[in-house]
Amino acid sequence: MEIIENPTIYLERMQKGSSEKMFWAEMILGDINTLIDFGAGDGSLFEWTDKISKQEIRKIAIENNEVFVEMLKDKSFETVRQVEELSELEIDWEHTVVIFSSVIHELFSYLQDEEAKRIIQAIQKMRPVYICVRDMIYTEKEKRSKSLAVQFNNLIKDHECSTLAQSFTDYWGAIENDVQAKHFLLKYKYVENWQREMQENYLPKSDVEIIDLFVQNEYETLYSRIYTNDFIKNQIEKDYACHFEGPTHLQLIVQKKG
Repeated sequence: MEIIENPTIYLERMQKGSSEKMFWAEMILGDINTLIDFGAGDGSLFEWTDKISKQEIRKIAIENNEVFVEMLKDKSFETVRQVEELSELEIDWEHTVVIFSSVIHELFSYLQDEEAKRIIQAIQKMRPVYICVRDMIYTEKEKRSKSLAVQFNNLIKDHECSTLAQSFTDYWGAIENDVQAKHFLLKYKYVENWQREMQENYLPKSDVEIIDLFVQNEYETLYSRIYTNDFIKNQIEKDYACHFEGPTHLQLIVQKKG
């Protein structure tokens, strides 16, 4: 895994769209007393929660990036580095939510599929009452479509981002369908940490595959939404003068059955 060359800018980008990332709060916040954030970064999600919550909520971060672990210590949040360490804590799982915000794609980008699935299953075995997911996705329809890819390939040669696009295709291969085009268009703005972002797979799983990871065994869907992030869409269309219509994200809440 490439290091984060500029953690400050990385975190600034991650902190945007807080209302979109807090989609779960209105529906379930009143039912929980413990919030676990997988890949908590600097703890921004905890701070957003404090701004809208009327009750005291225990906050536990799962984070193993050394820079972010130090930030979490400074803010006095409970922190563990691995999922397995949660078993050492006294947690009221019947009133606990685990959040996966923009981290599922990282799990499947940097780990083998089976290891990423094992981590998700380890959380499920602890039986939190809710698990919430927000991440980038593609659809199977986009794998068969070439409309965005054609637009992109026609304009990128003379575009100011042509060098970025070349490094992307050198690493990922030619852009031949809409999933591949969207993959580049979701990351081209992250030039400050480009080497890391370019190599990270933003779209390892489809919407259906992510839902299937979580809606199984003892869990059922409480809420699911597949949508296009308007800010991203507008930025892409402004920068590339193309028509962008594919969905960008999934929001999902699963709850323990019974």
